Amino acid sequence: MGKLRKSISIIISFLMALVGTISVQAASASTDISPTPGKSTIVVTSSLSASGIIILILILLLTISIIINSWFVRVFFRHKEKFDNLHSKMCTVQTQNKNLKAKIVSLEKNINFLDNWKQQAIETDATIESKVMATQSRQMAEEFDAKYSDLINLTVSAKNFTIFKTAYQTYENLPETSQDDITTDIEAIKKKYKSSKKLKVKEVTDIINEALSLYKPTRSYRKNWDNIVEYLKKIPKEIKDEIDKSTIATVYKNQRLAYGKK
Repeated sequence: MGKLRKSISIIISFLMALVGTISVQAASASTDISPTPGKSTIVVTSSLSASGIIILILILLLTISIIINSWFVRVFFRHKEKFDNLHSKMCTVQTQNKNLKAKIVSLEKNINFLDNWKQQAIETDATIESKVMATQSRQMAEEFDAKYSDLINLTVSAKNFTIFKTAYQTYENLPETSQDDITTDIEAIKKKYKSSKKLKVKEVTDIINEALSLYKPTRSYRKNWDNIVEYLKKIPKEIKDEIDKSTIATVYKNQRLAYGKK
């Protein structure tokens, strides 16, 4: 809107100056020659003044009208595009909500069907529920054995820490009935997990100490300190908890000093 007012002001100023110029010229064009004895009087009157001003006013009004209309057209199409985009998004959301509601209705029907089926099965065989749970327990135990039984032969190392950790935590999260059905030597995996954890702690500690000895807390080593800090952020909490807190604090302190911070 500010640009529109500025443009109109410039045009009005220009046309007013032009009107003034034409008016001056029109006034000078009207010549009154004083009578001279023995000669006729000649009077030249120009009609440029009145007609010129009227024409210029009309041009001025027409120009302002064109500018205002152009501005409104631009504003209209700009907001129309936003409205169309918003309308399209609203239609998409409405369609998604409609589909979700249909899925919810379908799921509720399935749940009701399964609840009824379960109740009928229990009425038919009172032990069916315990039999199903026993089957599920055996299936989970078999899946665990298929996935982790080979870890018995995997070498203990810092690199394999995450693998042993995942296996042991998976075992801990199984129901007791499933744990009883497992054939994998879980005690062996537990020992490998603890041993690999110690190696991982040593590896991280060595990397930190090496960085502290190689890199100075100066501008030229900013990238190095950034890398070591990012490395520490990815270290599991249980490993980080085993590392000396002052050593880790020194790393962050040196990074700040490298950027001129205290």
